Amino acid sequence: MAKQAATAVIKSATRPPMRLPPLPTIRDIVKLYRLNAAKQLSQNFLFDTNLTDKIVKSAGNLEGAYVCEVGPGPGGITRSILKAGAAKVVVVELDKRFNAGLRLLSAAAPGRVEIVNADILTYNLAKALPLDLAVPWEGDPPNVHIIGNLPFNVSTPLIIRWLEALALRTGPFVYGRTQLTLTFQKEVCERICAPPRSSQRSRLSIMSQYLCRVKHCFRIPGKCFVPKPDVDVGVVHFTPLDRYAEAKAQPSVDESQDWELVSGYENGTHTVLRFNRKLTTCDVRDRVINEDTLRVLWAWHDQDPEEESGVSGPTYHGTNRGARATLLLNRKLTETPSTGTTYSFDLLMNNVSVPAHQDTTYWCRVFEMPNLPTKHHVIKAEPIITPGNEGMFHHLIVYKCKANPNITILPAEHPGHECQSPNMPSDWDDCYEGSMVAAWAIGGGDFIYPEHVGYPIGDDEDSGYVLLEVHYDNPQLASGISDSSGIRMTYTPELRDNDVGTLEVGVTVTKFHAIPPRAVDFKSAGFCGTQCLNAFLEELGEPIKIIGVMLHAHLLGVRLNARLIHNGVETDIARDDNYDFNLQNTRMLKEEITVYPGDTLITECIYNSEHRDSVTYGGLGTQEEMCEAFFLYYPKFNLTFCDTMINIYTTTMFAGAQGLTFDENFDIHFTGPEHMVNMTYEEVMEAFPWTRENARDLSDVLLDSTFYSTCRSTPQSSIDTDALQEFALPFPRGTRLPTEDICSLSATPTPDPDDFTHHESLDEEGKFQLLWKFDDEKIEFEAQVQTTGWVGLGLSPNGGMPGSDIAIGWVKDGTAYLTDRYAEAKAQPSVDESQDWELVSGYENGTHTVLRFNRKLTTCDVKDRVINEDTLRVLWAWHDQDPEEESGVSGPTYHGTNRGVRATLLLNRKLTETTTTGTTYSFDLLMNNVSVPANQDTTYWCRVFQMPNLASKHHVIKAEPIITPGNEGMFHHLIVYKCKTNPNITILPQEHPGHECQSPNMPSDWADCYEGSMVAAWAIGGGDFIYPEHVGYPIGDDEDSGYVLLEVHYDNPQLASGVRDSSGIRMTYTPELRDNDVGTLEVGVMVTKYHVIPPRAVDFKSAGFCGTQCLNAFLEELGEPIKIIGVMLHAHLLGVGLNTRLIHNGVETDIARDDNYDFNLQNTRMLKEEITVYPVP
Repeated sequence: MAKQAATAVIKSATRPPMRLPPLPTIRDIVKLYRLNAAKQLSQNFLFDTNLTDKIVKSAGNLEGAYVCEVGPGPGGITRSILKAGAAKVVVVELDKRFNAGLRLLSAAAPGRVEIVNADILTYNLAKALPLDLAVPWEGDPPNVHIIGNLPFNVSTPLIIRWLEALALRTGPFVYGRTQLTLTFQKEVCERICAPPRSSQRSRLSIMSQYLCRVKHCFRIPGKCFVPKPDVDVGVVHFTPLDRYAEAKAQPSVDESQDWELVSGYENGTHTVLRFNRKLTTCDVRDRVINEDTLRVLWAWHDQDPEEESGVSGPTYHGTNRGARATLLLNRKLTETPSTGTTYSFDLLMNNVSVPAHQDTTYWCRVFEMPNLPTKHHVIKAEPIITPGNEGMFHHLIVYKCKANPNITILPAEHPGHECQSPNMPSDWDDCYEGSMVAAWAIGGGDFIYPEHVGYPIGDDEDSGYVLLEVHYDNPQLASGISDSSGIRMTYTPELRDNDVGTLEVGVTVTKFHAIPPRAVDFKSAGFCGTQCLNAFLEELGEPIKIIGVMLHAHLLGVRLNARLIHNGVETDIARDDNYDFNLQNTRMLKEEITVYPGDTLITECIYNSEHRDSVTYGGLGTQEEMCEAFFLYYPKFNLTFCDTMINIYTTTMFAGAQGLTFDENFDIHFTGPEHMVNMTYEEVMEAFPWTRENARDLSDVLLDSTFYSTCRSTPQSSIDTDALQEFALPFPRGTRLPTEDICSLSATPTPDPDDFTHHESLDEEGKFQLLWKFDDEKIEFEAQVQTTGWVGLGLSPNGGMPGSDIAIGWVKDGTAYLTDRYAEAKAQPSVDESQDWELVSGYENGTHTVLRFNRKLTTCDVKDRVINEDTLRVLWAWHDQDPEEESGVSGPTYHGTNRGVRATLLLNRKLTETTTTGTTYSFDLLMNNVSVPANQDTTYWCRVFQMPNLASKHHVIKAEPIITPGNEGMFHHLIVYKCKTNPNITILPQEHPGHECQSPNMPSDWADCYEGSMVAAWAIGGGDFIYPEHVGYPIGDDEDSGYVLLEVHYDNPQLASGVRDSSGIRMTYTPELRDNDVGTLEVGVMVTKYHVIPPRAVDFKSAGFCGTQCLNAFLEELGEPIKIIGVMLHAHLLGVGLNTRLIHNGVETDIARDDNYDFNLQNTRMLKEEITVYPVP
């Protein structure tokens, strides 16, 4: 009893107080600090404490819990969390205006409230709470919760980001199965919780329910919020699933029966069942069957169940169960290896005594090949493994040795030597320079070559000798193991159509390939670039075709892939997101992949080292790491090996070193800081305080750094591979095409890129997709809208209904309807007497209405708007019901909040989609956490960057904006200027945010950058800019100083505070030069206070020009005319009509015109025809 009493006293003393002292109401806090909701941050306040308490109650028991609250605002939900007994609440709030009210709460609950001003989209929640709160994933959820009334504009990207973190067990899920209780717009809530086969089913449903148990707790009417949103709100509770615990019990019967029985019988001793299943069922309880390594579970019992489930259901299997890793979808190779005579020879180790003092041993032996008078083809390779050694005999490689009649051949009874050891004959080293004859790894079976290829032996390249290298894996340090395993090669004199070869591509095997400890997704990658590939493809005289791939890493590898960049597009060759070290097989491709000159091959490995406490280094040992892909291809060429090594300087500088040198043995000697001078490379790496977060940072830094490239050839090649080495290569990146989401295809129509040239999502949630194309006479649209009711699209003179030209259509009982209408007021548009919108087709699929229709650009109907190259205001709307009649009371019903307007350039020419015919690289110019001033509506912010160090001229071919989420309305435009040559130009530290342009703080030498040419420009409303295929912006040429200035215009009319920005631009470039260098010329009115616009003017006109004197001088210097291919028109808020014109031979013509200019849609307009500018004689 005494012990029980003592325990009770301790619990009472440590329990956090339930009651808060008297505080102003949340409504009073908002009034006191004048906290108006910021529309651009989607803020809506909840004053009703009954509702905030109900949200918190939905999270479960919070007594003693640690809670991270997202977007607390004035603190209503925060109070309810504290009242529920939470031990600590970390509130993450972007808007610093709320800090004063939150500090009141912090003072009222000492030590229980921590305020963090950060953007939740970028804030790492793994840092929010102590790591000792973490519990095993398989156990109960931790006493950690995430609660939040999420802003509508971040809710969907945020939950997707958290679900991705959940899958990787990073971010808030480092603590375990952290529970989330969040608010969403009602429609998003319904999608998250939608059951299978529901019309609301979406990718978000599948992701959420695959990873979590989701519960729609209750609905909050929109009228409960201040200001009142247009929609209601739903509260959803997420509990991450413990998939392992669920498996250790009788499996539940799935509501969706996706395994289909074909037949079955018993024969007295065996049960035989034949059944099938779709590879992808779209049931969240089913696993997708793909080309990854899959773990197949098996079990049986000696009795049938009495019932389907429950106590009388399938009985526990006992020990009759197991798991096997396999490649279910690996292509079956040709079973008939030859149509004629075949022979075989064995390459076998001879009673090797596997060392018991090391876990990894590589053992070598050279063999004499059959003496063949003519060329033959090897057509099959099969492992021969000493019984009992199946787990230790890990892999083998057979190398064709260089010609050497005096090569060391051991007596038949000799076991061979440990590879690369002092005992190994030195002339065996030359064998590694030959081509790879065969490879096999654990988990693989016999390898039969496809019938159109074979490996050549007995030809002119054949030296008559091969080296067999075997990897023995002995993690238990077992003793007394003898092995005589090896490989049997089957060959034929009947030659096949092609010689096959193997090419190794990846990360150079060296200790400088370092994987930090405690990492869950550390990424390494190597590549074979254009210089190596091009040289050997040109020597061969034709492209090669890849027919299979073996992916290879060691124990830390979890996800591996091999990719190809061709014509600037990056595609997967092979991928395994469930890699298993003990199942390494050559994956035969469904379709052969051709590699052309200019292409790049990439091998990428993702490692999980969370269970290790020290750095893992690259090496041959099982406990060390590798990242390689072995490509099986034809026809065989002389390139055998093509790897890249990471930047050693970048790695060691990240770990704190400040300088290093190499000695003759390639050992590192650090020159600073002082305490590292006598430290080894390994000591420096181990001394760094590694965490999951900084391990991922190192991975990102390395992939953004430069690489050392090397390749190796067969002795038959005349190519000097030393000359092909490159020392500062950026990592190659291509455009990744979107993948097809099979499970949403039935719900969401897919745009046909070959049919339409333009595509925009008109609403923020992507429910109204508009596609279009045009010619000189008409424009054709396809509207894909998430509704089964009517759909409307219109052209407005000013963004409002009156004066708009509108088309409304629907599909009813399988028939599509479309009417041309005209809006005279904010009411149901009248049916136009002249029906100029023409229906092409239409259908519904249960969730969407799809209508295709067209219209002439000019109809000559006074109620229709002309479609031209101006900025046009496109109206959109929909309703969830079809009208009963065409018009009147039973006509189209009022759309409610399902409507909007979007400014767009319908007739803007589409830029070339094919960015390049070869390899591309990219670099980012990004601001660094700029604090946007809240005391001024306009801020110009500057930063100078060092450009990639290029040995020759390259062309920039694409520029794409990178915008910090939530800052889309504030990040107004940017310009990149090429700086004048100045080797001493001021470069700020990486962590420095930069300076306000033209301010006293801006380094004076930055001003010279404005005198350089304009590299790129982007403005709000614009998208990615792809240069036409005959032009590119030059970098790395004689004019290039190596530095650029990025100038960003922040537009902050609401004077919002607490806004942080890291936006900028990504530039894609290529060494393959285009026909012409492109440039940008600015012409207009000088920016000065003397450019005055009076008040109350309705059509005040200003104009500037570039006259003959300036133009003539520079055109004469150039020696030829210039051709204008595009124009960006620019004014600020008062601009309504803008144009640019050319006077040639006394005739004045428009180059570009916009009589409906919109400050928030500034795009480069590509001209229909290039316009030539000549000097005036």
